[in-house]
Amino acid sequence: MTERKKSASNFAKAGFRNSVFDNENVIMQGFMTKESTGFFKRWQKRWFILSANYLKYYEKMPESDADKINVKGAINLQTLESVEMTNAKTNEFTVKALKHSPSSTPITKIKASSADEAQKWIDAISNASAPIRESMSKG
Repeated sequence: MTERKKSASNFAKAGFRNSVFDNENVIMQGFMTKESTGFFKRWQKRWFILSANYLKYYEKMPESDADKINVKGAINLQTLESVEMTNAKTNEFTVKALKHSPSSTPITKIKASSADEAQKWIDAISNASAPIRESMSKG
């Protein structure tokens, strides 16, 4: 690979990394549990941060901006297909996104502390993704 291609590739990676890890305005944040993606499904407590472009989750609450690079996963709201309550009794909702690669997870199951809290997250995620989906459908 030529030096020019390497620097362009590194620039693209840095751009993606910065877009996920930048200090966007936080719309909502808090602890919820997420179903694992492994063969043996289990529920794991995670710290979630919803911003204008991503729903990100962390193993623990980031204590500084430097900690925010330790993201466990992120759902790009541009790829959001739906977010809906799947079990009000267990406060579970599902976030469905387009699958972009074999390693990406198109369905993420999340449980909030209450049905009201789950509904707040659903509404916030839907509202945050609406302008993105609207601008993509125009363009």
